[in-house]
Amino acid sequence: VRWKPCMAFIETGMVLDPDAQSKLKELFEKIPELASMRNYTLIHLDGSGEDHFIVPAFQYTYDDKDRATVDWKGLFLRMDFSADLKRFNGTVRMPGLQVSAKDVDLKLQTMQHTFRMQQGAHGLWLGEAAFDVPNFDFVPKEQNGEFHTVLVQGLKMRTTAGASDEAITYGLALEAGEILIDGNRYGPGGFQMEIRNLDAASIVRLQGTANRVEGADPSLSAEALQEKLQAEYLDILAALLKTSPEVEITRMEFKTPFGDFAGTGKVSVEGDKWKSSPELSQLPSVLTADVQLKAGEDLVKRAVSNIIKGQILAHGGEGLGKGLAEGLMDTMASSMAAEQLQSLAAQNVLVLDNGVYSLHATFDGGQTVLNGRPLQLQDFMQ
Repeated sequence: VRWKPCMAFIETGMVLDPDAQSKLKELFEKIPELASMRNYTLIHLDGSGEDHFIVPAFQYTYDDKDRATVDWKGLFLRMDFSADLKRFNGTVRMPGLQVSAKDVDLKLQTMQHTFRMQQGAHGLWLGEAAFDVPNFDFVPKEQNGEFHTVLVQGLKMRTTAGASDEAITYGLALEAGEILIDGNRYGPGGFQMEIRNLDAASIVRLQGTANRVEGADPSLSAEALQEKLQAEYLDILAALLKTSPEVEITRMEFKTPFGDFAGTGKVSVEGDKWKSSPELSQLPSVLTADVQLKAGEDLVKRAVSNIIKGQILAHGGEGLGKGLAEGLMDTMASSMAAEQLQSLAAQNVLVLDNGVYSLHATFDGGQTVLNGRPLQLQDFMQ
């Protein structure tokens, strides 16, 4: 147990004005636990403090024709804050939620969100946050095709925001342990990306642009306001490009029953070149990009076939998809997909090797190279 002296303890409950009371009266009568939501704030002697917000657990059954039962396990927030209110650390925890309705059962197990934030350059909020859901189940009562059984395990998300002098870097990472959809097993999979070298002052300027431009002259017509905003955004873009920003996907991979998918990609700007000629027409000459993708042959065929099938159905009103049996439509879409993939392989857009389709494209100095060969427009006009 850690003891720390404090100079204030504040308990806050819910007090509604008469209008809100009349609107929420029925809800509070059905779920009286909601009225006992509480927020507790401790202020320490040095001015820092901690905040505790509690939403109590409850069970409730809707007695309408569809009849649904909700079992809410509660919600708990603990947040520590600094005396100057520029640093916040906390955890939000929801022990669970179960909903049993006429058509489906839903179960969410122990969701947790943690965060650590501090105010950095130009007042931007920096730090990191995490979001974890160990299990999520969505199960229909009847397998009638209207709903699909979805079971998710090990869902995680991480975000970061850091600074080095005036340069800001944002990061995102997603993880999925295992996903079952109607018995088909997907995962594990993950996605990671970073946006680097963003100018802090330009980000702050970007965040308040709309309000600032509109507030400067409220009499502006919608068209004039749009023109001013466009000019402002282009000016901010020009400033952002001077610091050589980068966007990189360092990991993108996912396993499926039909094959695996993986990829990486990076786009960057040569800021020094941009400074010497900051015109949008010159943007291609300062951009570099590198993209690599790989996917199992069966997975690609299935994806292209589904796209074609969707196009056939979209034209159903014109008779293209109308009246076609499901099996015949699948056969037609599969055949068309095979022809398209064969054509793309012949044009060197895709490379098929040992049951895996791959693509590697680079862009540098206005020149695109696809799978090791300079890309020419006429290659796609044959």
